[in-house]
Amino acid sequence: MEFDSKVVQVGTNRLCLRWVDWRGNPVPVSSEVTENSHFRSAVLKVSRGEALGDVGDLLFRDPEHFRAGELHEHVDSWKEIVMGSPSLHQSEVLAWIEGKVSVFPYFQHFSGVFKGESYDSDLPPGKAFFNNVSCKPFVKFIQQTLLDRLKTGAVSLLGKVGEVQPPHLVLPLIVEPTKPRWCHDARFR
Repeated sequence: MEFDSKVVQVGTNRLCLRWVDWRGNPVPVSSEVTENSHFRSAVLKVSRGEALGDVGDLLFRDPEHFRAGELHEHVDSWKEIVMGSPSLHQSEVLAWIEGKVSVFPYFQHFSGVFKGESYDSDLPPGKAFFNNVSCKPFVKFIQQTLLDRLKTGAVSLLGKVGEVQPPHLVLPLIVEPTKPRWCHDARFR
């Protein structure tokens, strides 16, 4: 399948910061993330135990104008939030927001046999797996899901196979057929 680069470009209208209530109705707020003073006051009262919160007051990013990964676009706002609630994990969470989460600190050395192959390594070796046979009847579903996720920024297009350096690991897709949804098989086989 060929990908049209125009399909994966996110239009500027999707990058607008817009808010909705829990029913999906648009809610006008200031152009700044933290400028809704009434809402901030109510949250502070709830956090201090002075009032009960109303879930109906919550605001959510409009999913029609949201792009995955924007967490990193609002670092200053997150710093302000974290500074107001000091914790042992504060610097770690801010590091994730500023530089994204690295999986490497969570790997553990493995020495042994797994699924018939011997390993003695701190990191899994590079490997590319074929998709599960469950994907064959769902090619159109997989294509559409991939295009949708490219449009929202949930996945990234690295380039054409054979023209770019492949990722360290290429995990296989599996399709759950009863309610079609795709999953990545993260077991190293």
